[in-house]
Amino acid sequence: MGAFGPRCPGRINPLSAKPRARIPQSTSVAFDDIRELFAQSELARQRGLNASAFSFNSSQGQCERCRGAGFEKIEMQFLSDIFIRCPECNGRRYRPHILEIKLSPPVSEHAPRGTQPFLSFSIADLLDATVDEVVAFLQSFTDSKPAQRAAASVKLLQQVGSATSALANPSTRSQAAKSSA
Repeated sequence: MGAFGPRCPGRINPLSAKPRARIPQSTSVAFDDIRELFAQSELARQRGLNASAFSFNSSQGQCERCRGAGFEKIEMQFLSDIFIRCPECNGRRYRPHILEIKLSPPVSEHAPRGTQPFLSFSIADLLDATVDEVVAFLQSFTDSKPAQRAAASVKLLQQVGSATSALANPSTRSQAAKSSA
């Protein structure tokens, strides 16, 4: 066994072990904390939603039609398969009641007057946001341990030059967007 585990002796495997997710491992770790942050919101608590409801790999939160993939595969007999954006969730991966839960950072007393506060983000909005936007958003939750842990994990992506990339942009999601455009 190598320093980084049995599957990648001496090398860092940048992708998550979950084949459906196809997101960097540091983001996968951060997402545990991001899901926890969403589950702590007032609306999520009122609806009895736990952190797993904010996972597109969980039957509790994933779109029923595409099972959280965000796309549908159309098998072509003699041609390459094509992928289309899921018509139910429009590629957002989650059920509507999950997407209704949005977070807004607490308003700081120390913020300069006239500055625009962050918009509210659903879990899918956070996936589509750039790494820079996600770090800034999470850091604004100064009293939340899950948000601060997630921000520290996502900062690793900033440091390797992925600051303007979307937080999670699986290769199949990119294919789905291209084929439906």
